[in-house]
Amino acid sequence: MKLEKFKAKIQSIFGISSAELVIVVIVISGLAIGVAFKDYYAPYHENFSSKIKTLEHELAAANDSLAAAHQSSFIGTNTESQPDSSLASADTIVQKEQFFPSNQKSKKENFSGQINLNTASKVELMQLPGIGEKTALSIIDYRKAKPFRSINDIMNIKGIGQKKFEKIKIHIKV
Repeated sequence: MKLEKFKAKIQSIFGISSAELVIVVIVISGLAIGVAFKDYYAPYHENFSSKIKTLEHELAAANDSLAAAHQSSFIGTNTESQPDSSLASADTIVQKEQFFPSNQKSKKENFSGQINLNTASKVELMQLPGIGEKTALSIIDYRKAKPFRSINDIMNIKGIGQKKFEKIKIHIKV
């Protein structure tokens, strides 16, 4: 009977339901047990902490090696990132994010060759300044329907206007 009155008084003081009171009692009991046995479990905790730290270091090393592999892996290109025509048909290169941009000019800005619009692979077309994967695929689709007769025909491709044409005209031929 006294327990019932005590329970009712606690509920009225804190404005909680019976179920909430049970949960509070369980949490407080768990806390008390944890404090009481902390010295007993301390050696296990220290051993566990050192294992966690070892695993964190191993995981960091694995992430670094995966990042290095991702950074140096290109499908359809050789080790100098030049297109390999035998792999170009299956190429799925997308522009990678650069988290630490450098002051160096991009490879596209340093591109100095000429590309034939009627025969170039997607990878070769993507070397042109301002030409990404989507535009390169649009160029390939266009030439399947109608071959390019002059370099000016490239302005028929969506996304290639006069400005972009001026940047790439010295690098293209038909």
